[in-house]
This record gives sequence, C-alpha cells and structure tokens, in this order.
Amino acid sequence: MVFNDTTTKLGLIQDITFLTNVDLNKYPIADRTRNINSWNSKVWTWIFSSYGGWLFDDAATADSLPASTINIVSGTAAYALPTDTLTIRKVDVLQSDGTSWINLRPLPLEMIRQAEGAFLSAGGTPQYYRPIGDIVKLYPKPNYSGANYLKVFYDRKMTAFAADDTTDVPGFASIFHRILSIGAALDYAIANGVTNKIVSLSNQTLDYEIRIKKFYVKRWKDNYPPKLRVSDSVEEYK
Repeated sequence: MVFNDTTTKLGLIQDITFLTNVDLNKYPIADRTRNINSWNSKVWTWIFSSYGGWLFDDAATADSLPASTINIVSGTAAYALPTDTLTIRKVDVLQSDGTSWINLRPLPLEMIRQAEGAFLSAGGTPQYYRPIGDIVKLYPKPNYSGANYLKVFYDRKMTAFAADDTTDVPGFASIFHRILSIGAALDYAIANGVTNKIVSLSNQTLDYEIRIKKFYVKRWKDNYPPKLRVSDSVEEYK
C-alpha cells in the first residue's frame, strides 16, 4: 500500500479513515504519520527477532547495502560506526597487504582479563573488535593505514514516512502493509476512548504480528527445506 492515495483512496492514510470513521480534521495527517512510523518501528523489531538467515533491509534503501567501509589510520584504535547502525552483524579488516580480509572476533569488555589499556597495546593487525556506543574499537590497533580497510556489516532502521509523502510504500513484504494503518487506527481508538474498536483492532495487530514473524523466520526457504515425514519415506518404498 502506498502512503497517501487521494485518487483511488487505497493508501494507508485513507485506510485509517475507513478504520476509524474520522476525517483528517479529527485525526490530522501529522498524527497519522507519527503513529504509522511508530508501528513501522514495531514491525522492524518483529522481523529482527525472527531472523532466519536472510538479512532483512528496508526496500526503500535498496540502492545501497547495509555494509560500510571505513578508512583506518595507523595507531588509531577507535572508529565511528555508520550513522544508521542499529546492530552489528560482523566486522572485517584488510591486512596491510591490502588484499587479504580478516573476520574480526567480537570481544566483550568482560572477556578482557587485564587492564583494558594494556590488552594488545602494541600495534599490529587487528584481531578483535568491541562496540562502544557509536564507535568500534579494534584490538590491537592497526600499525598501518588504508582507505576502506575496515568493513562493518549492520542492520539499519526502517525509513520513516514524512507527512507529505504520497507514493512511498513500507519497506517490508507488501502482504503485511496494512498493519501500519490498523496500528495507527488502534492508537487513535485508545487515545480517544473508542472502546468498541479497541478489542477488534488489537486482535488484528496481534494476528499480523504472528504472521509477520512466521513469514520472516522461514523466508529463506532453501535454508529451511521441508521436513521429511516417516510416512513419506515408507510410501517411497511400497
């Protein structure tokens, strides 16, 4: 579903009107947009919790992959993460030869059994990484420099809608787009005490949550082949 379709009335904004039976004067488009974006974020968490090997990324960001390269500087251990990083999948670094990649191992602070400043303090080829807020720290710090020598693979947030958007669509599977208008309608019903709609809309959002999680956990069918039943093997040899 597109965000706002004033011609055919099939957009998310129009569906909220249908579900709530109130116009844009009573439920302004700015409020609808805010609530749609809130539910968009909820959908992201459902999909993220249902990871099945196929990395999810918002379709609106399809022109770039959720991976970023960073320049490294000799003697520098800490580097800023990409601004839209929500979670880190993995971190790779090029060796000083500029051709051989190394997969860095994650290193929680609790696993450093000595003074942090003394751990692998001499420069070298990085072997570990530790995320701290919006940076990633390498151990040991590199003793060489290189452009695009560090590569971070990460998850990024959903693309938020703006109130003046029209043909933009949600970045997840189209069969579940209506969760955004149903969720935004539920927000209105709760805020305005429309008790006769709260239960029905709540049940619909729960149904969508279940179906979205089931879909994304097994979206990569080749990674989840059908299970062979005992009856199937028996039938084959009859």
